[in-house]
Amino acid sequence: KAKNYVGVVMFPNGLSLEILPKTASDSDDGKQILLNMLRTLTDSPFKLSKTANLSTDKLPLFEIFIRMFVDSVMLLQKHGFRSAYTEKEGNETCCKGKLIVTKQIQQNFAHAERFYIMYDEYNLNRPMNRLIKSTLELLHKKTGNWKNKRDIVQLLDALESVPSSTDYASDFSRVVFDHGMDEFRPVVSWCNIFLNKRSFTPLAGSSSGLSLLFDMNRLFEDYVAAKLRMFTPYLRAQDKGHYLFENGKKFPIRPDIVIGKKGDIPKVLDTKWKLLGQSVKNYGISQADMYQMYVYHTKYHASSVTLLYPHPGFELEATEKQYLTELPSEHGTYKITINIEFVNLNWKDYGKEDSWEAFAGNLLDKC
Repeated sequence: KAKNYVGVVMFPNGLSLEILPKTASDSDDGKQILLNMLRTLTDSPFKLSKTANLSTDKLPLFEIFIRMFVDSVMLLQKHGFRSAYTEKEGNETCCKGKLIVTKQIQQNFAHAERFYIMYDEYNLNRPMNRLIKSTLELLHKKTGNWKNKRDIVQLLDALESVPSSTDYASDFSRVVFDHGMDEFRPVVSWCNIFLNKRSFTPLAGSSSGLSLLFDMNRLFEDYVAAKLRMFTPYLRAQDKGHYLFENGKKFPIRPDIVIGKKGDIPKVLDTKWKLLGQSVKNYGISQADMYQMYVYHTKYHASSVTLLYPHPGFELEATEKQYLTELPSEHGTYKITINIEFVNLNWKDYGKEDSWEAFAGNLLDKC
């Protein structure tokens, strides 16, 4: 059951299953929408991946992921793979480094011309390069795309002197990012995904295939937060510090997005990955979500609270986009308004007035 997860599942027999975001319009390019959203996913290698030049309509999703990794490694090759000093031990004909006296006596008692030594050698054999090579070897067997296969062979030739990793866990724990090596971080993340079959969500079952699955709730949240952050510097995602019960700090409250300077009256937004419908009660807006927004409004003393849904393909009347209630307070009545807004995921089908810039401006003004 995919439920709210999207991505790709690879089965041992070579079959791949693509699960794309469900949108209101059949004309939406679900694969491109997913890739656009993945680029905003925090703590992932997709953030720096360039997908603009990929023929996403022709390539399977798994091949696109392989292409992203290969492009990242080719960029490293262009700048030069990093070497490091590795400790070596052996019986040599010249003396350098440190003489291991015990083994010298054991092995060279009758060979005065030889020296059993330990020394450092500067080469490409470092944990990071071993992991990259192992990932390339794995993907060379998995890919069916000729361009991916050709470029992987080229990269393997460049790493010919590097042995493959024999202990992934040990090599990952020994990876060190020296000064100026930030460009290696997404590559190592890719290696972790492919070598450890690391999905972004738990996957149950006995299949030994590789799966890359993503929680659409988190994807939608990161995507909206990243886009809105372009238009306001005062955005905090997954804000902390408030509790349902302040006594004992129990049951923390974590709204998806809080907008406003510290100390000011904030705006609170919460993203919900759910397509609303016209034929269901309250359009499918859940009672639990309304209770949640009521708590945010009360605890944050917010100027407004807004539920953000993916665009369902229809518009709500102005009166249906606001839910108002009043509570008595010592200063009269206290009004609580919960707004409903929609996010278009495929801006290419809409005019300039529906761009992210226009949407963010209108949303921040209305909220």
